[in-house]
Amino acid sequence: MKIEKNIPIPQGNMSKIAAEMQVNDSVFFDDCEKKGRSRGNHLCAELRKLERQGTTRSVEGGFRVWRVK
Repeated sequence: MKIEKNIPIPQGNMSKIAAEMQVNDSVFFDDCEKKGRSRGNHLCAELRKLERQGTTRSVEGGFRVWRVK
């Protein structure tokens, strides 16, 4: 095995979405796979990492995350 240094960690999809969201933007997560709430909570966590604030609500057919600050 080879130890490597200074290799950047690629951003995940939720990180990119969180970085692009503006205040009052929202993202809908379909709950057809029963993973909508988990994915919504993941996006809120990514927003917190960027010192932003999000909120998640159940809506018809899934969940929605809004960036509020």
